Amino acid sequence: MPKVAASIPSHHPEALPLAPQDVIEDYLERLIAPLVGTVPFTERLRLKSETAYHLQLQQEDFERLGIPALEAARKAIEEYGPASKIAEAFLMHWFERQAKHPIAQRFGLANTLAFSCFFVAQLTMVLILTLRTFLPTTALVRSSLTPAQMRSVWPEPLPFPDFTWSFFLVVLLPLLMPFAAGWIVGRYVPVRPMGAVYQGLLPITIYSLVIGALLQPMTEGLVYALFQIAFWLPVGCLTAHVSSNLARMKRMRAYDRPNGRSVHS
Repeated sequence: MPKVAASIPSHHPEALPLAPQDVIEDYLERLIAPLVGTVPFTERLRLKSETAYHLQLQQEDFERLGIPALEAARKAIEEYGPASKIAEAFLMHWFERQAKHPIAQRFGLANTLAFSCFFVAQLTMVLILTLRTFLPTTALVRSSLTPAQMRSVWPEPLPFPDFTWSFFLVVLLPLLMPFAAGWIVGRYVPVRPMGAVYQGLLPITIYSLVIGALLQPMTEGLVYALFQIAFWLPVGCLTAHVSSNLARMKRMRAYDRPNGRSVHS
């Protein structure tokens, strides 16, 4: 019985001549790939057609200068720019065009979304700090240790913690808020989510610094503002970046369903 492999022609990659159109098609595929699952099919097709048209004109211009067709196609692509940067710029432009509200149109949809998420987190913390500062608290959790025993664990220079519901909220929520807000931003902002978090969190941090300065000699406000800069900003940016990548992978997997179409197409 003849071997199956013998009946299949083997082609070495170098045996097939590379055509100028192959170079351009490869560039177009790399251009469209980051948009799959996010940008509708008609928008991707329009971008691909317009790019192919411009590359063909540029290639013909180089050929009229006496440059071989294959080299002319490569120079046309080089002149046009990296596919990843063009795809990113197109995706950002397309996403910003989805803004309907005047505020989002003025400041950018991504920045407005990031500001809204972190503003809710900021407002929650301000309300908790206000209640903790001006209203009496009721201890819901008390330590089983006596103050003297507790001082053996926390020496005298350190304050004795009051184990109340507000104490746990003030400690835990600032740690969790940037993860939650950054995750939401990355889920809905498909490109440059870290920049959106930075732009959205910047005015909130400035506001915290101003309020913290006005609340002197109480130091909670300034400590909270500095905590936003040192913790909220890097954690929010990193979480948004991870969340955006995971959301993009999920959209692309949805596009690669057996019917070959996506709910976004």
